[in-house]
Amino acid sequence: MTITDLAARTRADAELMAAQAERLREIRDRIIGREGIPEWFDGEISAHIARCRTAAADLTTAARRLTAHVGSDS
Repeated sequence: MTITDLAARTRADAELMAAQAERLREIRDRIIGREGIPEWFDGEISAHIARCRTAAADLTTAARRLTAHVGSDS
């Protein structure tokens, strides 16, 4: 695997994490306030959403740096 390949895979992983954050947000919005949902659920799912968004941002930064590194070798 080349650095260019790694950058592309890292960028794809960032997109997956961002999509997962959005899916979790949609689930949260759909079920919060419904009967039977524990009061701790909103805090837990919100924390997972935040972690997914952080991971997406970190992976995007890593992909950008890998791409820049490849460009600096030219």
